[in-house]
Amino acid sequence: MDSEGKATHGEYVSKFDGKDVSWTGNPDADMASATKIDDNSYENVWKKDGKATITAKAVVSKSGKTLTVTMTGMNAKGQTVNNTAVYDRQ
Repeated sequence: MDSEGKATHGEYVSKFDGKDVSWTGNPDADMASATKIDDNSYENVWKKDGKATITAKAVVSKSGKTLTVTMTGMNAKGQTVNNTAVYDRQ
């Protein structure tokens, strides 16, 4: 859902090789490039019209029970993005 409550759908397919791939349905990016950092983390740089917009970093804890995703940058509306989401496996 977007900020106005409308359903959204976005998708892309990527390898962790740092190469740009097309991303559909994301208002903040039309390309993304994912790079593996180590066995438990990767970084994904979002781009819109060739310019980096948001950097997302995903880290899975060594135990495999927690996923932390941090996102920083600027969205398509020019608003600063500085989010952290933590997911715990039940």
